This record gives sequence, C-alpha cells and structure tokens, in this order.
Amino acid sequence: MTYSVEAIIAARVKQPGCLDFTLLQDSYLPFVRGAYDQFTETQYLKPSAHQGPPAFDFATGAGGFLQIFPYGLAGLRWNPSKLVLDPTLPPQLKQGITLRGVRYHGRSLKIAIGSHITTVTLTSGAPMLLGTPAGTVKLLPNHPVHLQTASPDLDPTDDLARCQPAIASSSLPAHYPASAVDGNNVTSWEATSKVSSLQIDLEHSVASRKEISTTDGAAIHWGATRPDRYSVRVLTKSGKWIQVSSGSVPTIGILHAAWTKRRSKALKFDFSGGSPASIVELDVADALVTPVRTESRPQ
Repeated sequence: MTYSVEAIIAARVKQPGCLDFTLLQDSYLPFVRGAYDQFTETQYLKPSAHQGPPAFDFATGAGGFLQIFPYGLAGLRWNPSKLVLDPTLPPQLKQGITLRGVRYHGRSLKIAIGSHITTVTLTSGAPMLLGTPAGTVKLLPNHPVHLQTASPDLDPTDDLARCQPAIASSSLPAHYPASAVDGNNVTSWEATSKVSSLQIDLEHSVASRKEISTTDGAAIHWGATRPDRYSVRVLTKSGKWIQVSSGSVPTIGILHAAWTKRRSKALKFDFSGGSPASIVELDVADALVTPVRTESRPQ
C-alpha cells in the first residue's frame, strides 16, 4: 500500500510532471497475478525474510490501489459540512475517470474527471455544499457543477520528453519506463540486463507544441547503476530510424548527448556493457528554443 499512499500524496501536491501516474503504476503492476489480475502481498511469489508465502488474493493491496482514484485523482476529502474535491488527471489517463455511487450523508454523486473539466452530479439526495479549489458551491440534484481539472503535466517546461509515452526493452518491478520521463527525480527506470533500450515518443510533446519536435541533444541523469556505452537513434518524419549519437557513458555525473538538429518523431536510446541502465530522468530540450537543462540532480 506504500505506493498507493505515495500516489495520493503526489496527486495532492501536484508537482510539475506526472509523478502520480508513475506511482499509480507502481501500486499494482508488480503485484497482480493470474488470469484475473489478483493482488499478491509482495512482488515475489516465494517466501522471504523467514516468512511464509505471500498472501493471495491480498485485498489490502487491491484496496490501496482503488483508493488512488477517489482520494488521489478526485482529490476527495471528507468534511462534516461539505464534500471537498480537488481533481487532477495525468495525461496517460486522458480518456478520463468516472466515479459512480459516491456516498455522502445519504446522498449519491457521480464524479467524471476529464482532461480539462471535472463534472460533479448529485444523482440522489438533498442539495449539499461542495468545496473546490475555487471556493464553496451549492450542488443541486441533476444540476452538475463543473470544476477545472488540474494538469501538472502542462506546467511550463523546456523538456520535450516529460510525460511522453515511453517503452523499454525490460524493466524491474516498480521501475517502469514512465519513471524516466515523469519530471521527478524520486523515481527511476531500471533495466534488467546490460543490453537495453528506452524509447520516447515526441510527436505530441507539451514543450514543443508542434506535431513533430526538433531535437539536437539529451541529458541523462543516472540512477544507482549505469552502462558503459550508449547510442541514440532518431525517428524521422519519413519513419526511418537514424543513429545520431554514440559513445562512452561517463563514470560520474550527467551524460550529455549531442547531435545535429533533426525533426524527431521519437528517440531511442540503446545501452550496453557495465551495469544495467538506471535512469532517474531523461531531458530532451527543443532545439529551436533552449538548450537542455544542466541543473544538478542527486546521482
């Protein structure tokens, strides 16, 4: 349940980026098993630390995951005089989330969280007060109230990769590809082998606001381990992969990879040698606007 609580806190704090989605993934992907995606008590199926086999099905873990939606994404907080909501939605869930049958003092509500607008409907019961970031409003039966949905991923950034779709050749549990581009250095992507790859889609980057971004470099902030060598390929507008950079990975500090300006639908980073790649954050700046950020991050 630790990841579930962390996801709720991240949704509440709303730091720029999409940390809440990373932690939402971590709260269930390492634990679900079998044909019905039931929860195990731990990430491991064998006994550990002199304990018996992990519980299965583990209802506490499933309950923690489910709490992310009302208390994290809807920002629901109970209050004797009013129900408080502070909705947010990561871009990976842009199709929206709807909570039905939310009960409050004998009333029933529907909360539909959209990418930009959250709609709250009192489906049964007497009028009530609703607390929102903009103030307190009165909610009447079948007269929906519309709230602004927070979108921390849309906060200004020079990072083309932030919150963009990411896939990898392999990942350790709770260290998935999204961790490398969530805009936060408390999470990391970690490969399972010395030979690995990480691919970032840039077609709809918030930073560029163009259909296809223009890149000329990237900065990789490493986690606990790093490989010996890297190479970078760019997916061009025509759909062809072209290698634009390669070399040795520095033993300390940030890797700054540079190449001639290219319009880039996606970037693919290949790693080999040394230890499995572990990336805290991958920054890709718009070549037409600003250089890649070089602020210090914990290594």
